[in-house]
Amino acid sequence: MDVLGQVMTLLRTKGHIYGRLEALGDFNIRFPYEVGHCLIVTRGSCFLVVEGQKPVALVSGDFVILPTSKSFCLKSKLELKSSTDITPKQGEDYVQTGVLAFGSGEGLPVSMISGCFSFAFAESRLLTEYLSPIIHLKGNTPNTPIGIQTILQMIESEITQAHPGSTTVIDRLSEVLLIHALRNHFESLSENNPSWLKALGDPQIGKSLSHMHEKPEKTWTVEQLAKSVGMSRSAFATKFKLAVGKTPLEHLTEWRMFKAATMINDPTPMKIEDIALAVGYESDRAFRQNFRKIMGSSPREYKQRNLNKDISESNGYH
Repeated sequence: MDVLGQVMTLLRTKGHIYGRLEALGDFNIRFPYEVGHCLIVTRGSCFLVVEGQKPVALVSGDFVILPTSKSFCLKSKLELKSSTDITPKQGEDYVQTGVLAFGSGEGLPVSMISGCFSFAFAESRLLTEYLSPIIHLKGNTPNTPIGIQTILQMIESEITQAHPGSTTVIDRLSEVLLIHALRNHFESLSENNPSWLKALGDPQIGKSLSHMHEKPEKTWTVEQLAKSVGMSRSAFATKFKLAVGKTPLEHLTEWRMFKAATMINDPTPMKIEDIALAVGYESDRAFRQNFRKIMGSSPREYKQRNLNKDISESNGYH
């Protein structure tokens, strides 16, 4: 079973800022929180330091995704302690020019392509909760596919030449790199790392997940799901929890709410009661309660919050 092929629609990203970072000499720059961040090293080397994580040495050709990006630092040397924040003026200049220069003194120059992004669909939370804070794809090793190197070169060309539509092209190319990085990440997970994505590869649990994802409106019970894959209820429930990290009905509820969130944000308006029915709820009240529990707000509040966010992003970045 093609694990990533099952979740391709969850990987659509929305880029907000793409540009170049240029550094020289000694530097320790702290970047503020973003929804997500990606870095492509095109020249030189440095260290990436993310709060709570081990430092990562970056060299030319490396690609890094920070999917839930906490504040992070880029350092020329690990021993540098005092960091400098990106100022609002630098941020404004970066938005306008697409270039951010920092560092001082002598030393080998470091160049990167930097991008801020968010995932386009609510269901992406089912993906990102299993991701490492740092996903590192090494670009210049003997085992690096030629296709990866080609994509990196294409992104650099788009940034440098700024053709019409470059932002959209970079978004899509970055998504391809993200898929490669995620594939490497999930293939490297051990059996002790429960994940519904990894569980898709299990003949029985994967089949039950497909049933839930394809027909969230059906009134599934644990017994029905177990029967559909030829297992006893108790054996299925135990195996599902070990593989996914959640019970079958917990996962089903989350999936239903994320699907509902996508319908709420759809440009074609739907009544809440129709959305509730589409994801398996005859009771509008029960749907609203579960939506608030999973998404953190009522359906109406969720739609308004995302509408305001889209307006803010449009005014601030494009």
